Amino acid sequence: MTEILTSASQFLHPYLYKIAMAITAALLVLFGDHINGFIRDMVKDYNFFVRLTVFLLVVAFGYGALTLLLTHLLSKLLAEIPNLYLFPSLLLTFVIIGLIAEEKKHI
Repeated sequence: MTEILTSASQFLHPYLYKIAMAITAALLVLFGDHINGFIRDMVKDYNFFVRLTVFLLVVAFGYGALTLLLTHLLSKLLAEIPNLYLFPSLLLTFVIIGLIAEEKKHI
């Protein structure tokens, strides 16, 4: 069993950045409405042009920068997980993301 988990993890190592990007994107989809709501509450008292500018900056640059930053950090974190535990950790991560998506009615 140890050999299978180690082999599966070694197979995934070249793809850790892409896996981290998938996790980051899924989390942003799941929690983007909370981020947008928080920002909306912060700027709701300002005029239309300020709200529009903040929205465009958050969507155009904020989510992009957040995606790049989180993906970079997460890929480094995933690379630190020992091979024996990498595959089960990723499997558990995607199952939890799926459960959260189901709970939030995204599936």
